[in-house]
Amino acid sequence: MFVRTILGIVTSAFIGLVAQETYAADFRALECATVQPNQGGSYNLNVPCKATVVRGEGGRWYNAPRQECSSFCRSIGGVSTFSSDGWACTSGEARPPSAIGVVDYSPTGCWHDCRFPEGRTGATSVGHQCYAPGQKRDYDRTDITVGCYCATGDVNSNAVELGVYAAASAQTSGVNYSLIGWAYGSTAVMNDSPGRVVYVRGAFPKNSEASVNFVVNVQGSCGTSVVLSGRANGSSGGTPSSSNDVVITLPACANPCGDGIDNDRDGAIDSADFSCGASNGQSEQHPQAACANGIDDDK
Repeated sequence: MFVRTILGIVTSAFIGLVAQETYAADFRALECATVQPNQGGSYNLNVPCKATVVRGEGGRWYNAPRQECSSFCRSIGGVSTFSSDGWACTSGEARPPSAIGVVDYSPTGCWHDCRFPEGRTGATSVGHQCYAPGQKRDYDRTDITVGCYCATGDVNSNAVELGVYAAASAQTSGVNYSLIGWAYGSTAVMNDSPGRVVYVRGAFPKNSEASVNFVVNVQGSCGTSVVLSGRANGSSGGTPSSSNDVVITLPACANPCGDGIDNDRDGAIDSADFSCGASNGQSEQHPQAACANGIDDDK
């Protein structure tokens, strides 16, 4: 998974970064069906594929002692939001599992020994203090905020871009597609730029995945291949996350003069077919002279 670093802004209290942030969208997988061996000297076929992207939590914990989280998150160009376990802030007494071992509680201390999170989801910042639902508000030292959960940059947008590209000796082009799990797809096109077989720009919820089923037409000679790779990023762009490469291999073609099949349906099989002799055993459909094709053409 691709990660990046965002610099915090120093205020009257020391503020430090405490975890890495993921992009709004990361490629999870790219896969295509296996091509079966072909009869003849080349391929022209449609291959079904699937590209899957995932939206992560999109934020991280910041050390923010004695801060009001909405204001603090705005000060670093982000927005106050909830962690995956449902907390917008953390204090000595309101401690989500995701912040334990990440946020520095030393400025205010902890209730008990900081090893046992309260487990009550939905903690929110109230001024420079942090409370979980049902927590006693006695305004003591352990109620003071020590960390805020903020989303910044493209992680605060649900827009996601996904593209799948082809690079190989074989000729490729997108044929059709269908979207799965997207809240909407504002743009979904095929072959819109050189080498790109499918492109989607849309949205889907955080902490979930979406996919596009697509078909790519592959044309090439036996034994060649095409490499597909995908890229995904959030609305603000930046360096996109990349998929695994998928190699669509066009297998070596079977020899029609030794496969036991009447490929040209003229009643003769393999070496018994005139065309195999005329093509030195390479084709049952080798061009033939009208007087040597074994057919009474003039009846």
